[in-house]
Amino acid sequence: MEPASAFGLASSIVQMITFTSDIISKTRQIHHSAQHSLVQNSELASIAQSLQLHNERIRASLGRRTNVHGAAKDLLELSESACGLCKQFIDTVEDLKTPDPATSWNSFRQALRSVWKEKDIVDLAQRLDRYRAQIDSSLLAFMQEQLEALTNDTRDRDERIEQNLTKILASLDKQKNWQAEAFRAARESIGAGGLNPATSLGLVSASLTTRAEEDAEYLMKGRILESLNFSDMQDRYEHIPKAHQKTFEWVFKDPPDHTTENSGQHWDSFTNWLTSGNPLYWITGKPGAGKSTLMKFLSSDSRLHPRLQVWQGGVPLYIGHFFFWNSGTAMQMSKIGLLRSLLHQTISKFPNEIPALFAARWQYQELFGHDDRPWSWPELSQAFSRLVSDQTKTFFFLIDGLDEFGGDCDELANYLLQALRLGSNLKLCVASRPWLVFEDAFKLQPSLRVEHLTIADIQLFTSERLMANTMFARLQDLYPMSAKVLMEEVSQKASGVFLWVTLVVKSLLDGLRDGDTVDDLRARLLKLPPDLRALFQKILADLQPDYFEQASRIFQAVRAAHLPWKRIDRLDHMFPNTMTFGEIRESVDKLPLTLLSISFIDEDVQQALFIKHFYTLNRDEQIFQAERMRRRLYSRCKGLLEVPAFDKRGLEVPVQYLHRTVKDFLEEDGTRGLLASSDFDAHLALCATCQVD
Repeated sequence: MEPASAFGLASSIVQMITFTSDIISKTRQIHHSAQHSLVQNSELASIAQSLQLHNERIRASLGRRTNVHGAAKDLLELSESACGLCKQFIDTVEDLKTPDPATSWNSFRQALRSVWKEKDIVDLAQRLDRYRAQIDSSLLAFMQEQLEALTNDTRDRDERIEQNLTKILASLDKQKNWQAEAFRAARESIGAGGLNPATSLGLVSASLTTRAEEDAEYLMKGRILESLNFSDMQDRYEHIPKAHQKTFEWVFKDPPDHTTENSGQHWDSFTNWLTSGNPLYWITGKPGAGKSTLMKFLSSDSRLHPRLQVWQGGVPLYIGHFFFWNSGTAMQMSKIGLLRSLLHQTISKFPNEIPALFAARWQYQELFGHDDRPWSWPELSQAFSRLVSDQTKTFFFLIDGLDEFGGDCDELANYLLQALRLGSNLKLCVASRPWLVFEDAFKLQPSLRVEHLTIADIQLFTSERLMANTMFARLQDLYPMSAKVLMEEVSQKASGVFLWVTLVVKSLLDGLRDGDTVDDLRARLLKLPPDLRALFQKILADLQPDYFEQASRIFQAVRAAHLPWKRIDRLDHMFPNTMTFGEIRESVDKLPLTLLSISFIDEDVQQALFIKHFYTLNRDEQIFQAERMRRRLYSRCKGLLEVPAFDKRGLEVPVQYLHRTVKDFLEEDGTRGLLASSDFDAHLALCATCQVD
């Protein structure tokens, strides 16, 4: 056994022993540790899970070890005994749980007395103390054996021990000084004139106790940090397209002197705001103008930090972002998701402050170990207030899509403004549609309107996308003036809406693929409506009749996946031997609507769920099914639905709306009526998606 492995194993055992000793000795402290009387079933579950994690960590450290002798063998046997004791105690804790969730005790020891006699509890405490002492002795003996290896010749024994010590110290983690100190104490216990055994044992015990406490705190901090994280925290950010090369460069330049508020191109200098003490900047613009793309561009641009340094005045700066998403999960459109994301991004840079920021949750972990309670708004908002009130740090947060917040937008705007009043060390750059609620809240703040400033960007995007097509490049060589006019007409008709340009350029590229001339392309452009809603309508109207019904089903399924589930009672008796409605709902709610899963919406639901239990698609079948569905999405939905990062995520890539405006359009009564199908139940069809785990 290597020294580092022995130290890790010993630390894990001490953590388990300390945790178990504490929960049976801390009585009134637990009773007064929370707002209500502990210990209840939920706390017992936390204790049992914590003990299980300790047990698993020790088991993992043991692994499969053969040919182990001496003190190392003693240490392994002691670990096995500790695991056995831990398992017995886990079973006892499980027995304490009552059918009545209202049952509670003033302390864990009181709960333990309901199944054990006081003598048994005292015996357990004494047994734990013996294990603790044996760990110290076994670890000291192990280190002594390591130092005395190959020292049979007494003439050079001391020299050999020193060589072993030097070699061992070089192999240890330099950041774990306690291990080196423990080995030096072990060295002092060997030979004449060294430390007496009791002193050496005391030094090793103190070092091991300190290390076990540090390890336990490290794990607790990690658990709290991980609990702030959620699986789709970065999904929206990653889904937003990266800014086209050389676009949005104007945001880091000063506005031209000749612009006025009445010119339509007036905007407040973003770079001046970054260096100033003004706390908030509002980026606004109509739907599809590119607000989210601009916010993503800002969040990753290297010019941001140097300009903020002027404002921060040498104080450490922490940058974070959150992108609300109305088409995503509940967490992606909530205030709780906002704060969990911002707290996770910042606190991960200084985890040692977690105990102070989350004092109540930290105390709960100290008492009961594992904590899987959901985060509450009061808890998160209190921690966020503590965070941004720390004047030894500065914070810059970009928050996009305020209009995609799933609650009261006025309440959200007021909360952000109140947060800014906590100190001058916080800056917010927010983006939203120009709704009155945000106009009233931010009207006195510096701002810009995206569609007024992207004319050159749209021209660049249009020309480079078209010129990348070999057919268009050839057309431009032959008819340069006509090609130039076409590109100008696209830019002018866009009215600053990048999303419109994206869809129109795609349509023009489709025409080039089909052999359109420049005149054909201009005719195609003239037929395309200048506003997004009318453009969406035309896209649907131009679908082939055979494809329209299939497109309708896909759109309805995606829409239904974002709606609350309705009860489908007929499921429980349609196939009683497969899945219940509750199991189906839980299965679908846990997973996004992926490219592979949506491919089953046309399957017979009963057959699909039957297959789930008796047949599993192999990898090749899954790949074929997903690729076929990707092609159907492209041909039936014409870009209004997409599967971003398909090349990277493959089968598990989620099916998403191209943009919030697409979801809004499909939610309109007229559109829903157009896409409705009398013989298609979208919720029932989603049950077929459970065919894929």
